[in-house]
Amino acid sequence: MQKIALLFVLSLFSILLKAQSSEHYLLYDAACVQKFDYERNEEYNDLAFWDYHLKLNDKKTLIFRVLKQEAYVDEIAALDKEPLRCNDEQFLDSNFISDINSSKKSLSIAEYNKEKKNYRMYSVKKVIVHNAIGNGFEMMGDYKLFFNNKTKVGDNVDSSGGRVLYMGAIKIQCFNLHHFRAYDKVQPRFSEEFYYAEQIGLFKISKDPGILDLAYINGVDINEYLKSKCKNSTVDKVKEPIAQKDSFVLDSDGMYSIKSGDNLYKLANFFNTRVDVIMGLNNMKTAELKLGQKIKVKDDGSYKDLNPIIRKDEKSKEALKIHIVRQGEILQDIASKYKVSVQEIMKLNNLKDSKIEIFQELVIEKIKP
Repeated sequence: MQKIALLFVLSLFSILLKAQSSEHYLLYDAACVQKFDYERNEEYNDLAFWDYHLKLNDKKTLIFRVLKQEAYVDEIAALDKEPLRCNDEQFLDSNFISDINSSKKSLSIAEYNKEKKNYRMYSVKKVIVHNAIGNGFEMMGDYKLFFNNKTKVGDNVDSSGGRVLYMGAIKIQCFNLHHFRAYDKVQPRFSEEFYYAEQIGLFKISKDPGILDLAYINGVDINEYLKSKCKNSTVDKVKEPIAQKDSFVLDSDGMYSIKSGDNLYKLANFFNTRVDVIMGLNNMKTAELKLGQKIKVKDDGSYKDLNPIIRKDEKSKEALKIHIVRQGEILQDIASKYKVSVQEIMKLNNLKDSKIEIFQELVIEKIKP
């Protein structure tokens, strides 16, 4: 298959209060850009898309997301300008990105096909900023994530106040594939799962009932691309990141028998529930599991949320209203539930910041006798 040289152009349309608006073009050398092609697998509510990765330097990458079906052929007369260098960040500051993501400004990418001698335009729907930080990364776009080698399973990695939990990693060829689960901002149910491969980027998005998979990078099949990147490394057999359905089989009574390698996070993830719900259904005081132990993993109506707990403070003799942090909760959720401010909870619990952990006990209110 003959390779087609592509010229990528970023065109910024300034939105002014006046009736007239000025149009500007930002041109980049095609060598700076990688094209990631995502395809729908099974039924999926969202549309397939392309991500254009523009590497500004060794640490920083800008990712421009466009929907495939919004492409249209157009002629652009202003494409004879000299392309900016790969590390030129002119106009690409935080205000620019914020304006694009909030639809205050418009941004398009023009892809030039030398064989057909025309341009195909794509309207940018999202600009994602990716920064490599030591043994981790920071990513701002759909979420504001921070991840490094100290991140533990169950940690909330969304520093913008959302709930994105780290679910662990598996090997895919010579890369680590990290699994994250994003929770709905209102309901405790998850909204989507996504998989991130080191040195590559977003690999898979999963939502009920379908999946979006990374299929090609620069027109190269993803499996061939991985093999080429791993040719000097030990290549592991590709494993399926999502647990097979027959891995978690319930008996005739609806009970699950604990196997080697099981933990409550993994079970809660598979059965679309929370760790505290499983613990409550089985009257568990700790998250420790034993081989062969039979537990309930689905709510049969017997689960009762113990929050809030009323406990007496032996020193002050005051009654304390306590909330035990559940999987996926953030401080804003808890404050809203009890109609108090985040600052009040932080003060009562001597918290230096809003970061909380699952099973942490938080004093919500001191009830005077």
